[in-house]
Amino acid sequence: MVAAKVNASSMVFRKGEPFQLYLQTGQSAGTLNLNIRETQNEKIIWSTNQPATSAGETLSIPTDREGVFDLTIKHPVAGQSARTIQYVVIDTDNPNADIASSEDKQPIATIDPATSAADYYSSLPILAKGYVESGSNGAYENPVNPDYFAYTLRLPDKNGFYLVEVDYPDDENRTFTISLVDEAVNPYALDSGVVTGGSFPLSNSTKTSQLYFYARTNNPRLLFLNWHANQQIALSQIRVYKISSGLPSLMAQPSERLFGTFFEETLRFTTYFGAGPKSSEWDEIKRAADRWAEWSRFVGNNLWMQSIANYQSVMWPSKVLPGYAPAEEDRYGLIGPPSEKDPVQKDLVRLLLLTAEKNNLAFIGELNIPLIGFIRDALDLRFGGSGDSSRNTNETPWLTVSDQGKIGGKSPFDPYLNPVHPKVQEWVESIFSELAERYKDSPAFNGLAVRLMGWAFSSWQAFPSIHWGYDDFTVRLFEKETGIEVPVPETDAGRFKKRYDWLTQTQYERWVSWRCNKIFDFYKRLASILQSAKPGLKLYINAFGPDYSASDWGQYGGWRGRAAKLNKMGWSAVIKESGIDPEMFKSYPNIILSNASYYPPGVRAKGAEAASQAEVEWKEIQDPSFISAAAHNDKNASESSVQFLSNYMEYDFPVINIGFNKLLRDKDKLRICGALEPPGKLVLSRYLDAMVKGNITLFTDGGIGYILGQPNALRPFLKEYLNLPKIPMQKVANDSDVIALWYGFKSDQVYYYLVNKSDKAANVKINFSGGSEIIRLASSQVDDTATISLEPYSLKSFTTVEPNSYPMRFDIVSLN
Repeated sequence: MVAAKVNASSMVFRKGEPFQLYLQTGQSAGTLNLNIRETQNEKIIWSTNQPATSAGETLSIPTDREGVFDLTIKHPVAGQSARTIQYVVIDTDNPNADIASSEDKQPIATIDPATSAADYYSSLPILAKGYVESGSNGAYENPVNPDYFAYTLRLPDKNGFYLVEVDYPDDENRTFTISLVDEAVNPYALDSGVVTGGSFPLSNSTKTSQLYFYARTNNPRLLFLNWHANQQIALSQIRVYKISSGLPSLMAQPSERLFGTFFEETLRFTTYFGAGPKSSEWDEIKRAADRWAEWSRFVGNNLWMQSIANYQSVMWPSKVLPGYAPAEEDRYGLIGPPSEKDPVQKDLVRLLLLTAEKNNLAFIGELNIPLIGFIRDALDLRFGGSGDSSRNTNETPWLTVSDQGKIGGKSPFDPYLNPVHPKVQEWVESIFSELAERYKDSPAFNGLAVRLMGWAFSSWQAFPSIHWGYDDFTVRLFEKETGIEVPVPETDAGRFKKRYDWLTQTQYERWVSWRCNKIFDFYKRLASILQSAKPGLKLYINAFGPDYSASDWGQYGGWRGRAAKLNKMGWSAVIKESGIDPEMFKSYPNIILSNASYYPPGVRAKGAEAASQAEVEWKEIQDPSFISAAAHNDKNASESSVQFLSNYMEYDFPVINIGFNKLLRDKDKLRICGALEPPGKLVLSRYLDAMVKGNITLFTDGGIGYILGQPNALRPFLKEYLNLPKIPMQKVANDSDVIALWYGFKSDQVYYYLVNKSDKAANVKINFSGGSEIIRLASSQVDDTATISLEPYSLKSFTTVEPNSYPMRFDIVSLN
């Protein structure tokens, strides 16, 4: 018998970090054989013989090269393998050795839908106006029989990297998804898509959508699915390329401003970067992370905001999240569960942190932590209960209570915990302390984010809305700290509604202000935990809208009620009702508050409340108040951050319709989760609109679905954006709402940007306080002119040659 113990809490190491292994045998006779095999090529790279000893001995295991390795220990008597331990090494000091200088695309196939019939379809697409169109049944209005068609792609290399380009007409209202589906899906397809018309201006021209993918089979399907009735899929050409090179990096040097990918679920990155479906070992996970890093460098994403605890899945070996594990997600069996080679729980955060560190990327761990399953009972026990959360009562003060007396929730998506209860706050603080201490050594670690979202909101983060927080404990605490007595006895069975009525009708400002102060004090303690562990770490508050009680929206007016409330009160006043006062964050630099807008707005809207839902989502994205309200101010200058969440289209598609009996996981339906983009440079409109309204130094975008963007439009924009320093800027006054100029100082150097969010080209003349000679930051081109041309939907960034020469005013010479 051989006992092998690792002196580490993670099997992911930087190159050169110590890895100690303690070995003990049941007898002091014979010799142990240890060898290390590199899993990528099956080669033995290290071997040693060690005298067996019952006293035990500690060995140093080499970590001098990057890769995934199997350390095998053979029994001294039988000669059989007693144990295999798998570990990962990442060389963080060698980031750019394999970066390609250009993208090498080799044409594989061109499909003309007018002459090449689809392999699978609901009804035969019809040729019209030079392109083919589907039928007009939409998945949302007709889920039993939506219109679709699909082509089989014949790929030469089942492990290759490919690009599909789809040409489509931008001439009518259309909403369709483009999915890359194979039998080895793990467990979700790559789902991109297109939305044209409606609130997006039509160009009446042909546009192109790009979808990059890592293959897993030779014959995936390219599936097009229609989403709304009386609309149609339309295509004119499909082109398939193999990418035979690596991907060139957009930026040669690290950038101060951040543009990040947000993954809403913990292991989605494996799905989107070609990980196989059967491996629970490190090979597939590391390969997917490396591909994500290469893609990020190529597009210009220099931040990963990754959900690290969500839906009972956790990405680090936590001691304070009972019931959470790197387990099978949604019962599909995503890679990540332990294998027999894991001596400790997989540390996926460490893997992503070191991969980010190697590639000059920043990393923010995002926390949602819905109270699903065992964690409810475990926390009930921790907080002083019986450990049986099915018996929740008003005597459990760590639970929030609504104005209707609702407590405990009947589904995992109901509000649950009391965010101002000290035991709840101490538990959250323990999570922050665990993460901060564990990962403070990595320069890529930028901090932690807290998600405020109505979906699966467990309310440890804030109050769900003004309709929650009427439990005995909270009202008692309010009375104690404010001296205001609420004239409703605790013995009154109807006290929750009566408290709500009295507080909101007679003490609204004091009640809302007190709640905001309690939540802000809590956030300051969380930020302090991060700062104490590593100066510079920040707390990010990601507000997905201004209220979070989605489970009872219908009771309070649904989308219509929310639209009316936003129109009446505005974003800042509504979010205060949940305990978030944006004004409190303005002068506190270690907490970054940002609103996350659903994009494209309104595309999921259907049924009786479709118009109200679309109105709310468009209002939230167009309203400048949420950017200015959450800005950090520095005298006359400011910085803001903005997030976008894919308004993904969800549908369970029967795979038999595209020639698959079942997927490899024995599933007969595929969950499509399409992320739609408007045509052409309109994909930039959300970023440009934000940069007109505020000096944005942090963007994140994503969620789930194909969140890799459209590089043909995104890369030129990010080249301009990422060359700007992260400094406060002020806006030059002008009446235009489509063109803006922002400038700021870094020492005596002046930097500024011009942004045009319109569909028209512009010429802009700038008056400077001094010399007008300027340098384009993206190209280093020097120009001695004060008149600058702007293409439609564009950003340009500059610095002035003369120190302290700043733009005082600008005039729009032409806009056509």
